[in-house]
Amino acid sequence: MLRKCLLKLGLFVTLMSVLKPIYALELLPIQNNGTVLAKVSADDINVIKINGDRIAHVFSNNNAIISAPQKSLSALNGALYFRVASEFQKIPFTLGLVTEAGQNYTLLITPVSIPSETIVLNPPMAHNGVAKSWEESSPYVKTLVSLMTAILNHTVPDGYSVARITDSKPVPLGNIATVTLTTLYNGEHLRGEVYQVQNTTDLTITVSEPYFYTKNTRAISIQNLSIAPHQSTIVYKVVGND
Repeated sequence: MLRKCLLKLGLFVTLMSVLKPIYALELLPIQNNGTVLAKVSADDINVIKINGDRIAHVFSNNNAIISAPQKSLSALNGALYFRVASEFQKIPFTLGLVTEAGQNYTLLITPVSIPSETIVLNPPMAHNGVAKSWEESSPYVKTLVSLMTAILNHTVPDGYSVARITDSKPVPLGNIATVTLTTLYNGEHLRGEVYQVQNTTDLTITVSEPYFYTKNTRAISIQNLSIAPHQSTIVYKVVGND
């Protein structure tokens, strides 16, 4: 089944290319005092997190963002939840971050018409030599199969870290379902993503792999293609960190 789902990727590339992603997760490499470009939702809640570190202070030009009300960065585990202020929803702006480890990052933000965006900054300190060795010890396709197998069996490959996402916002899948990120398996070149897909209708629906394709997707496996009314299924993805 795993090999079949990997091979399917080559069969629906054309269809994938015309589908708009229904959710987004950007993993962005960054150095201390570095700058990265990022797109965020112009009118929905966005999240910025840092692998292996926590945001301590945030600076934006002319109050371009509206932070989560009545919640400190500490209460949010060092993650920044924000909306773009109305006057900045159509123009780029700059966001500065200072972390608890004393790192400084600059994001050049472009608001666009997309659903809620999660940005994970990946500094060198978060890079993992053990995970890198595990990923490079086997041929590429075998590594993809091994990572997918580990995720399906709830085991953790050597060097990987696992993050349970308890505050992820459900994103609509058209008008038939919602998609919620629940777990991240973080490696060096690859990561695993686990989503819950909830049928929000009174009818049985059928989903397929192209619905869940996003940039850098390497493999997709779906627990059940058919979802009964108001029931859910699980989608497992392997995604490249490049």
